[in-house]
Amino acid sequence: MTTQPTALPRHSPFGIFDARRDETDLFRLFRDRGRPIEFTGKEVGAVELVDLDGRARAAIYRTIGGKFVSEYAKWRGSRSSETRISGKAEHFDTLEDAADWFRPGPLTVALLERIGHLLKPEQIE
Repeated sequence: MTTQPTALPRHSPFGIFDARRDETDLFRLFRDRGRPIEFTGKEVGAVELVDLDGRARAAIYRTIGGKFVSEYAKWRGSRSSETRISGKAEHFDTLEDAADWFRPGPLTVALLERIGHLLKPEQIE
């Protein structure tokens, strides 16, 4: 098992992970609190961390309406018998706000490294 976050492959049980694709997919993200979020769009970037406790995933999507959705989810157990133990998702107007939603940690660092070229730098005068 790895303890370093890894970028997800182009195809995964969670959907398609190649932001260069023109096609969109329907996503339904479950949340611990509140209703699920459902949208059509494509993934901007995603990473996951697998360790002895299970698996954690962080992702940002872009909807066909131009909004951004951030997702953080955790599972416990092996892939064949895993149980979701946490799910959080929220929508934003900008990619920068979607990226800022994540808490500091290895998944956030890996996700920001993956999408950093898409983020506008913070302007300070």
